[in-house]
Amino acid sequence: MILSTKQELLQQTKRTVFIFNVCLPPTKQELLQQIIRTVFISNVWCNAHMRCPTEKLPENYGLTIMDNKYQYYWFDGPQSPSYEELSSYLQESDVTNEQSEEEGDEDKTDAVDEDDEDLSDESDEY
Repeated sequence: MILSTKQELLQQTKRTVFIFNVCLPPTKQELLQQIIRTVFISNVWCNAHMRCPTEKLPENYGLTIMDNKYQYYWFDGPQSPSYEELSSYLQESDVTNEQSEEEGDEDKTDAVDEDDEDLSDESDEY
């Protein structure tokens, strides 16, 4: 499918955001938990040559005990941004895109006017 205009491309992009929500970056809480787990795991591996690799408790570093096994504790809060947050972001990006397009059109007309002036100046000199 070939999209002919920029508006069609933007509409297609808006549709795919809701279909492919796995492309969204992690939330701040989820990222914090991943960093905490990474600190714990790297500490264990850095001290793996020792008799007791770490004195730190896994429960303090993003792991919980369930059924006598450690499970990852992901985060508190919503799993993904709300629909209102996403729609407001898309509306803001539409407004900024329209403003940048208008500014781009104004710049093009100014450049054309300057070229016309340059041509008129050259013809006066001869």
